[in-house]
Amino acid sequence: MNHDLYPDDTIRDILEHVRSIAMVGASPNPARPSHHVFEFLLDQGYDVIPVNPGQAGKDLCGKAFVASLADIGRPVDMIDIFRASAQIPGVIDEVLAMTPLPRVIWMQLGVRHDEAAARAEAAGIQVIMNRCPAIEIPRLCLPPRKTERSRMSLWRKNHPHCAFQQGFTNVSTTKRSMDILYCAPGSALP
Repeated sequence: MNHDLYPDDTIRDILEHVRSIAMVGASPNPARPSHHVFEFLLDQGYDVIPVNPGQAGKDLCGKAFVASLADIGRPVDMIDIFRASAQIPGVIDEVLAMTPLPRVIWMQLGVRHDEAAARAEAAGIQVIMNRCPAIEIPRLCLPPRKTERSRMSLWRKNHPHCAFQQGFTNVSTTKRSMDILYCAPGSALP
């Protein structure tokens, strides 16, 4: 797969079908990006598991930290990685030891390791690198799942210009999906 450019349909398919996410490098510190992304994904209705050996036994937003992927004890659909690129091979080793394997490995902004990605893909795992689901979800106008934690009204308030919000039902993907995000209410879609 070309890891320099991902089709919107690929990102959309992942984010619409993933239900459970193990976040490696989740932080209880509100100043850390992983903390914000963790909360965002919970608010979107995903089942997110914080993974951080230094925080094991504590909780983040009501979810118990586990020390490693092996400690999760149940299947997960996606591994979201907030670690330095140099640490990715070790994380991939942990992922490949999981049973069953997750469907997706997602490496956050600035995180890329092509050799480790090739190992995961050889095992049948889809890999996304240098992207953030907390950016991709609103960019693609994906609504939150219907769960207790998700708040559709808050999402609508924060995304007033999405085609989803304006009631469009037959929106085709354009070369730049951002056009859909920022079209003015009442205007024609590009």
